[in-house]
Parts: sequence; C-alpha cells; structure tokens
Amino acid sequence: MKNTSTSSAKSKLLFLLSVYVSSFTFGFLNISGKVYQDIPKIEIRSNKISRYKLNIKFNGNDESVNNTISHVVVNNLEITKLFNIYTTHDEDSQSTTRDIEFYCNIEINKNSNIIEARAKIKDAKHKRSGKSNIVHDDQEFVINGKHNDIHLLGHKISNHIFETITNMKGLFDTKIIYVEDTTDKTIRKEKCKNETGINSNTNTRLAQMDFGGTNHSYIIKSSGNGIFISPKYSPDNTKIAYVAFDRNAKKDKDKVFNIHIYDVKKKKSYIAINDSITKALTKHFDGKVPQMSYAPRFSHDGNSIVFAMVSDGTSAIYSYDLVNKKICILTKHRYNTKKAIDTSPCYIKDGKGIVFTSDKYGIEQIFTMDIDGKNEKRLTYKRGKYSQPVSSPNGDLIAFTKQQNNQFYICTMDINGRNEKELVSGYLVEEPCFSPDGRYIAFTYAPNSMAYSRIAVVDITGRHMFILKTPSDRSCFSPAWSNSYEL
Repeated sequence: MKNTSTSSAKSKLLFLLSVYVSSFTFGFLNISGKVYQDIPKIEIRSNKISRYKLNIKFNGNDESVNNTISHVVVNNLEITKLFNIYTTHDEDSQSTTRDIEFYCNIEINKNSNIIEARAKIKDAKHKRSGKSNIVHDDQEFVINGKHNDIHLLGHKISNHIFETITNMKGLFDTKIIYVEDTTDKTIRKEKCKNETGINSNTNTRLAQMDFGGTNHSYIIKSSGNGIFISPKYSPDNTKIAYVAFDRNAKKDKDKVFNIHIYDVKKKKSYIAINDSITKALTKHFDGKVPQMSYAPRFSHDGNSIVFAMVSDGTSAIYSYDLVNKKICILTKHRYNTKKAIDTSPCYIKDGKGIVFTSDKYGIEQIFTMDIDGKNEKRLTYKRGKYSQPVSSPNGDLIAFTKQQNNQFYICTMDINGRNEKELVSGYLVEEPCFSPDGRYIAFTYAPNSMAYSRIAVVDITGRHMFILKTPSDRSCFSPAWSNSYEL
C-alpha cells in the first residue's frame, strides 16, 4: 500500500506540473491582424518579402576572425527576413546605386588580445516597395572586443546595421535560455512515445544561445538523474530561477520539484523555497506540507519572485522576497470553499499587478490581481483553455497559450483582456516569452506528435516566424529571453 500511495502521489504531482509545462509542438501561421503601434510599418510577409539589398564588405589582418564575424552578422540579418545580403572583401568593389553598403575593417592587437572593428554604412539610395529611402550614416563607428568573444562583437555590429537601416532596436546582443531533453532515445521511444511534456523518464539540462541561434553553451547539466525546467532570467541577468527535481535525493521530501536560484557569476545554485519556508505554510493547506513549488518569475527589480505551490491537489500563488526572506500567499481566499489550481503567475510592469491562470470556474482562464493578491479580475471568458500568460515589457500586452478544438495557439491581448489576437496555431504551441523590447515572442514549437520540439520566434504582428537552430537533434522547450548578451 505504501508503494501504491507513493506512486499515486508522484503521478498527481507530474499531472499538476503538466498543467504548467505540457510541451512540444506547433503549426501554421495566421497572417491577419494589425501592425503593433511601436513597430514601423515594414512589409514583412510569410511568403513575399520586400527586402533591403545589402552589400557587406569585411577586411582585416586575420582572415579567420573576419570570416567568423562575417558569418555572425550575415546569420543575424538574414534571420530577420529583411535583407538580401552579399559579401565582398574589397572596399572599392563595384555595387549599384540601389545597394546599401556596409564596410568593416577588423584589426587584432595581438599584444593585448583586443579586436577593433572600424565600420561605416555609406550613403545609398535604395528603392523599396515603390518608395525611395536614403540611409545616411557616413560616420565611422568603433567597437572593441576581446578575442575570446568574437560573437559579441559580431552582434554589436549587427545591431548597428539593423538600427541604422530600419530605425528599430537590434536584439542580436541578447540571449535565450532553454531546456534541452537529454533522455536516452531508446527509453523515450519505448516508454515515452505516447506521452508529452515532463514525465518520470525525462532527463534535461539548461542551455543558452544567442538570439540568432548561435554560440550555444550549457549552464547546468544533470547527472542523468534530474529534471530542470522553466528557467527565467532576473532583470539584470545575474540570476536564473528554475525548477529542479533530483531522483537520487536521499530523502523522499527532496524528491519533488523545487525552485532553485542559479548565480550566474558564481556558477552555483541554491534552493529558494526551503524546508523552513514550506513548514510555515502548512496552515494554508489544512495542516499538510506543500508538495512542490514551481512556475517562478522575477519581479522587475529582481528582488522578489512569484510562483505556485502545490498541496493535496490544489495550487496557490505566492510571492517571496529574496532580500528579506519573507513569503506571502496571494490566492488563499478561495481555498476555504473550493479546490483550484492557480499557476503561471507573472508580474506586470511597474508593480501594476500579477497575471496568472486559474481553473476556479472549471476550466483554465486568465486573471489579474494586485501584487498583494487583492482586486482579482477575470480577463478571458471565451471558449477554450487559457494558460501560461506573460506580460510584455511595456506592460500593455499579455501573451498566452490557448487550447481549443484540438488546436493550440500563441495569442496576445491587451492588458485589460480586449483585442485577443491569434499569432500562431498548430498541433501544439506553448510557453511564450517576450523579447526585451516586446517586438518578438519566443515559444516552444513542434510540427506533430512524433517530432522533437524546437524553439521558435514570431513577431507580434504574427506575420514572420522562424525556428532557432540548436546543436543537437533533441527536444528543446521552455525559452526565456535575457535583457542583454553580457551575462
């Protein structure tokens, strides 16, 4: 009986967690809808794109460095679908008056190991969509970088080109953290082929890559006995909150999902919600000890996290002050009368509140409340399941996952719940997160039930979607965006 009870408890925990992280798959684009007000009206179509013709010229005293930086710049600009690019290695090479010319001379100081890039964009008239645009940036700009961080230098050069030509902020010096599934393929094939999301056979590790899908690295690797999920950067990129589970833990109470904080500089982790904290909360769960904590997100000052905690089939939302070590339950008022699952909390900009998911009315819907749990308001009333809401950096939009009629959608709506818009639909799409400027949304994507999931990005018009490359052919999910590259 004891083994059966333990197995049942673990199954319940995994089921509740799957409400938060279901995982893996995608579909087709919906290219209708208005252009977001903060984005210049550039013609970006999924099948027909009017592009800038750009001639990029690199020279320098190290051909290998030139080629690496050239590859980074070309890859970054091409992924935007706004440029037709060709490269040369001669500043005086011929080009037409319709070209935009970018010239970059890269020199390496071998004594100091510093790379200096001197670059400029020459005046060029470029006819685009029937209109003549003039790019005027004849002044030379200089970027210095260390030899061991060539990618960052390439990203800064890419940002300059992109910003000069489009008048939009470049995002190439940002990173995306994600989870990679490292489960043995034989085990997954035999035991997990009919399961989606996190299950008892899953192994994962935390990885990160540049926005262009390059320069991959692994942050935290499991020993083959752990699960890492739902990583989130702090606003200053010095910390990463994530959820972890260790199968080899000596105590049963440690064999549950807990929120951890990873210090990026020290490269060490600690459990954020420890035993003393959970014991103090038993009174909110009818004297029962909470069974797991999950779904963490940082406040905009990085001093607090908001998260969900489970006990006896219910899930409530809490905030925890990382500085003063104080915890506060935010959704306790409904547990006196009805069990419910409240999850996926996210702070709204400037302390304006928290957006979250609850099934208190029988099906998952999206709500907002003040940061102290007061003034709860329901935002969604339409058919379907609404989950995984996240506030935009400007605090004016909410992106979320919707499930309806055997389809999944990545959607946005105004902060008041109006103007719902479907950006992407498919077999399964989920886990949206905004770019730092609010112009793009990264999410988990896979084309069908048997395919490995990938990290995809769509702009908030819903017109342009692309998949980020990862070095392995394993499933990747749970993306989160950094505010800058320099972590």
